[in-house]
Amino acid sequence: MAEETSPTTKQPPEQTKKPELKKLRLFTWDRFPDNKSKEGKAPIDWQARQAGGSILRQVERIALSIKEPLARAVKNPHLNPFYYSDTIAFFLLIVVALTGVYIWLFYEYGFDVSYQSIERMDRFFVSRAARAVHRYASGGLVIFALIHAIKMFFTDRFRNARWLAWVAGVATFAVLWITSITGYVMIWDEVAQILVQTFLNFIKPISGWASGFYLYFLTKQAFDNGFVLMLILLVLHVGLPALAGLLYWYHIKKLSRPKFFPPRYWMVIMTAMLILMGLIFPTGLLPRVNFAYLPTAIPLDSFFLFYVPLSMQGVAGSWIIWSALIALTALVGVIPWLWPKKKVEPAILSAERCTGCGNCAADCPYKAITMLPRDDDTPFKEIAQIDPAMCVSCGICVGSCDTLAISLGGYAP
Repeated sequence: MAEETSPTTKQPPEQTKKPELKKLRLFTWDRFPDNKSKEGKAPIDWQARQAGGSILRQVERIALSIKEPLARAVKNPHLNPFYYSDTIAFFLLIVVALTGVYIWLFYEYGFDVSYQSIERMDRFFVSRAARAVHRYASGGLVIFALIHAIKMFFTDRFRNARWLAWVAGVATFAVLWITSITGYVMIWDEVAQILVQTFLNFIKPISGWASGFYLYFLTKQAFDNGFVLMLILLVLHVGLPALAGLLYWYHIKKLSRPKFFPPRYWMVIMTAMLILMGLIFPTGLLPRVNFAYLPTAIPLDSFFLFYVPLSMQGVAGSWIIWSALIALTALVGVIPWLWPKKKVEPAILSAERCTGCGNCAADCPYKAITMLPRDDDTPFKEIAQIDPAMCVSCGICVGSCDTLAISLGGYAP
């Protein structure tokens, strides 16, 4: 009898073994007792992290108590304009730029023709409204920029790695304010005459030219149309915003995902409000410059020309207000160093636990984390790199990391 043979069992083809990934998700900081204090807690000095902010926190509470009634009335935080103060300010800046371009299309250069061109604009519905929108958008820009600055100050977002954004923001605000003054002079009405007088009061002690200014202009207006001077004012009025744009780039330079515009509904609301105000409250036009006499009572824009009343009180008043404004601007600009905060250690990465997922780099708001190619013996293609100079120790990356590869100060997240 033939021996019964069992059928040959086919063996599955041998598959290439994939490198076994480390089970980093099972890792817990509790397995490393050397990172724990005697009380069993991570020894992070939270008092050091909050040092220097007690006064700010008190002021913040006061500000929040003022904001609360509005928040309760609005109910929906998306309808609270204070929440979008930075993006609304940028949107208003764009409105100012667009309406400024429209006005420039009809503007002429010269003592007489500049005033006459503005006068012609006020005769037509669209150009009259555009002038008003340009003016009111400029005022709104100042208000929302100040709200944004106050928010950043009260929430302690101006020190350490954030100093560049603060200084650039202060400089941008100052440049835009000076730009607004040149805009008022370009109209060449009584307000422009008052502004010229305040400028003369300021330079009189340091320049003999100021004494003969009125005689110079009376002569100049008789024999020259002032084309060059008005063109210079226009170059300043356009060139200064270009400088502000450069400063704004530095203001947002360290942000990984800067948001420029508010939600669409806020842009619609702001545009509708500006147009409505421009139609109901046109800016009007004062009489033309006349250096034969000095105007005594004229309406002034309190947002931009608040300094004029004191500056008109002779040389002493002008120097007091301008010295105070320059000193205040410089003081606000150096606040990050005058009110220093104890340096907090930046986030630390454990290379052996990093899987290169990129979550931390995607979530970091300050460009402090970049993903680099990895060339070690791990199966992962990339590794995170933390820049201590850009890190503000906010801790967002700690929460983003699934493998617990990032910590603050080397302690437990």
